[in-house]
Amino acid sequence: MSNLNKAIAAIMCVVLLSTVFVSQAPLFAQQVTITPGYPITLQFQDSVNAENVSVGSLVELFVRDAVIIDGETVIAPGADVIGTVREAKDNNVLGIPGSITIDAVSVVAVDGTVIPLQGTITAKGKNNTALAVVLGLVLCPLAIIIHGENAKIASGTIFTARVVGMQSIDVEP
Repeated sequence: MSNLNKAIAAIMCVVLLSTVFVSQAPLFAQQVTITPGYPITLQFQDSVNAENVSVGSLVELFVRDAVIIDGETVIAPGADVIGTVREAKDNNVLGIPGSITIDAVSVVAVDGTVIPLQGTITAKGKNNTALAVVLGLVLCPLAIIIHGENAKIASGTIFTARVVGMQSIDVEP
Protein backbone atom coordinates (compact mmCIF):
# COMPACT_ATOMS: atom_id res chain seq x y z
CA MET A 1 0.00 0.00 0.00
CA SER A 2 1.42 3.34 -0.96
CA ASN A 3 1.99 6.14 1.52
CA LEU A 4 -0.81 8.18 -0.09
CA ASN A 5 -3.32 5.35 0.33
CA LYS A 6 -2.21 4.85 3.96
CA ALA A 7 -2.65 8.58 4.66
CA ILE A 8 -6.14 8.60 3.09
CA ALA A 9 -7.12 5.49 5.05
CA ALA A 10 -5.85 7.06 8.29
CA ILE A 11 -7.74 10.31 7.66
CA MET A 12 -10.95 8.41 6.88
CA CYS A 13 -10.56 6.39 10.11
CA VAL A 14 -10.13 9.60 12.14
CA VAL A 15 -13.17 11.22 10.45
CA LEU A 16 -15.29 8.11 10.96
CA LEU A 17 -14.29 7.71 14.61
CA SER A 18 -14.82 11.41 15.32
CA THR A 19 -18.38 11.27 13.97
CA VAL A 20 -19.14 8.19 16.04
CA PHE A 21 -17.64 9.32 19.35
CA VAL A 22 -17.95 13.09 19.14
CA SER A 23 -21.61 13.52 18.33
CA GLN A 24 -23.02 17.00 17.87
CA ALA A 25 -26.38 15.94 19.36
CA PRO A 26 -26.73 15.10 23.05
CA LEU A 27 -27.29 11.47 23.90
CA PHE A 28 -30.20 12.21 26.25
CA ALA A 29 -33.09 14.65 26.08
CA GLN A 30 -33.47 17.25 28.79
CA GLN A 31 -36.42 16.93 31.15
CA VAL A 32 -38.55 19.98 31.85
CA THR A 33 -41.30 19.98 34.46
CA ILE A 34 -44.63 21.70 33.94
CA THR A 35 -46.33 22.44 37.25
CA PRO A 36 -49.97 22.03 38.27
CA GLY A 37 -52.09 25.05 37.44
CA TYR A 38 -49.87 26.22 34.58
CA PRO A 39 -52.14 28.14 32.15
CA ILE A 40 -52.49 27.07 28.53
CA THR A 41 -54.35 29.21 25.98
CA LEU A 42 -56.70 27.13 23.85
CA GLN A 43 -58.67 27.98 20.73
CA PHE A 44 -61.67 26.36 19.03
CA GLN A 45 -60.96 24.96 15.59
CA ASP A 46 -64.62 24.85 14.52
CA SER A 47 -67.86 26.33 15.77
CA VAL A 48 -69.82 24.22 18.24
CA ASN A 49 -73.60 24.51 18.36
CA ALA A 50 -75.69 23.06 21.21
CA GLU A 51 -78.26 21.69 18.79
CA ASN A 52 -75.62 19.68 16.87
CA VAL A 53 -73.76 17.96 19.73
CA SER A 54 -74.62 15.71 22.63
CA VAL A 55 -73.14 15.14 26.05
CA GLY A 56 -69.82 13.27 25.72
CA SER A 57 -69.13 14.42 22.15
CA LEU A 58 -65.47 15.18 21.42
CA VAL A 59 -64.57 18.73 20.43
CA GLU A 60 -61.37 19.67 18.60
CA LEU A 61 -59.32 22.48 20.06
CA PHE A 62 -55.71 23.48 19.65
CA VAL A 63 -53.03 25.31 21.62
CA ARG A 64 -52.92 28.95 20.59
CA ASP A 65 -49.59 29.99 22.12
CA ALA A 66 -46.51 27.85 22.70
CA VAL A 67 -45.82 26.80 26.28
CA ILE A 68 -42.18 27.63 26.99
CA ILE A 69 -40.53 26.65 30.27
CA ASP A 70 -36.87 27.31 31.03
CA GLY A 71 -36.40 28.44 27.44
CA GLU A 72 -37.67 25.13 26.03
CA THR A 73 -40.89 24.59 24.09
CA VAL A 74 -42.89 22.03 26.05
CA ILE A 75 -46.16 22.32 24.13
CA ALA A 76 -46.04 23.57 20.55
CA PRO A 77 -48.53 26.06 19.16
CA GLY A 78 -51.18 24.18 17.20
CA ALA A 79 -50.87 21.07 19.39
CA ASP A 80 -54.05 18.99 19.50
CA VAL A 81 -56.32 19.38 22.51
CA ILE A 82 -59.21 17.09 23.35
CA GLY A 83 -62.37 18.62 24.73
CA THR A 84 -65.70 17.03 25.63
CA VAL A 85 -69.24 18.34 25.80
CA ARG A 86 -70.38 18.22 29.42
CA GLU A 87 -73.76 19.84 28.83
CA ALA A 88 -75.77 20.63 25.70
CA LYS A 89 -79.31 21.97 26.07
CA ASP A 90 -81.27 22.95 23.01
CA ASN A 91 -83.41 26.09 23.08
CA ASN A 92 -87.04 25.66 24.03
CA VAL A 93 -90.50 27.25 23.93
CA LEU A 94 -91.35 30.13 26.25
CA GLY A 95 -88.13 31.77 25.08
CA ILE A 96 -85.87 29.46 27.08
CA PRO A 97 -82.32 29.70 25.67
CA GLY A 98 -79.98 26.85 24.82
CA SER A 99 -76.69 26.31 26.62
CA ILE A 100 -73.48 24.40 26.07
CA THR A 101 -70.57 23.58 28.38
CA ILE A 102 -67.26 22.18 27.13
CA ASP A 103 -64.41 20.84 29.25
CA ALA A 104 -60.77 20.78 28.12
CA VAL A 105 -59.49 17.26 28.83
CA SER A 106 -55.91 16.85 27.58
CA VAL A 107 -53.14 18.16 25.34
CA VAL A 108 -50.18 16.44 23.70
CA ALA A 109 -46.67 17.72 24.59
CA VAL A 110 -43.69 17.84 22.21
CA ASP A 111 -42.50 14.38 23.33
CA GLY A 112 -45.96 12.81 22.94
CA THR A 113 -46.85 12.94 26.64
CA VAL A 114 -50.57 13.40 27.20
CA ILE A 115 -51.04 16.18 29.75
CA PRO A 116 -54.39 16.30 31.58
CA LEU A 117 -56.10 19.69 31.62
CA GLN A 118 -58.82 21.37 33.62
CA GLY A 119 -60.77 24.17 32.01
CA THR A 120 -64.37 24.88 31.13
CA ILE A 121 -66.18 27.24 28.81
CA THR A 122 -69.93 27.80 28.83
CA ALA A 123 -72.14 29.64 26.35
CA LYS A 124 -75.81 30.49 26.60
CA GLY A 125 -78.17 31.73 23.95
CA LYS A 126 -80.30 34.84 24.29
CA ASN A 127 -83.24 34.48 26.67
CA ASN A 128 -86.56 35.41 25.00
CA THR A 129 -88.83 34.40 27.89
CA ALA A 130 -89.98 37.94 28.69
CA LEU A 131 -90.79 38.60 25.03
CA ALA A 132 -92.74 35.33 24.71
CA VAL A 133 -94.77 36.00 27.87
CA VAL A 134 -95.54 39.65 27.04
CA LEU A 135 -96.53 38.88 23.45
CA GLY A 136 -98.50 35.86 24.64
CA LEU A 137 -100.51 37.90 27.11
CA VAL A 138 -100.97 41.00 24.97
CA LEU A 139 -101.27 39.78 21.41
CA CYS A 140 -101.67 36.09 21.00
CA PRO A 141 -101.37 33.06 23.25
CA LEU A 142 -99.48 31.29 20.48
CA ALA A 143 -96.57 33.69 21.04
CA ILE A 144 -95.50 31.51 23.97
CA ILE A 145 -93.99 29.11 21.43
CA ILE A 146 -91.26 31.67 20.72
CA HIS A 147 -87.96 29.88 21.23
CA GLY A 148 -84.89 31.20 22.99
CA GLU A 149 -81.66 31.54 21.04
CA ASN A 150 -79.47 28.50 20.63
CA ALA A 151 -76.07 28.39 22.32
CA LYS A 152 -73.02 28.50 20.09
CA ILE A 153 -69.27 28.77 20.60
CA ALA A 154 -67.74 30.34 17.51
CA SER A 155 -64.68 29.08 15.69
CA GLY A 156 -61.62 30.93 16.96
CA THR A 157 -63.00 31.42 20.48
CA ILE A 158 -60.16 31.48 23.01
CA PHE A 159 -60.15 30.30 26.62
CA THR A 160 -57.62 29.19 29.21
CA ALA A 161 -57.22 25.73 30.72
CA ARG A 162 -54.77 24.70 33.43
CA VAL A 163 -52.43 21.71 33.78
CA VAL A 164 -53.52 19.02 36.24
CA GLY A 165 -50.70 17.44 38.22
CA MET A 166 -46.92 17.66 37.84
CA GLN A 167 -45.75 16.56 34.37
CA SER A 168 -42.19 15.89 33.14
CA ILE A 169 -41.59 16.44 29.43
CA ASP A 170 -38.52 15.34 27.45
CA VAL A 171 -37.24 18.13 25.20
CA GLU A 172 -34.20 18.23 22.96
CA PRO A 173 -31.79 20.84 24.29
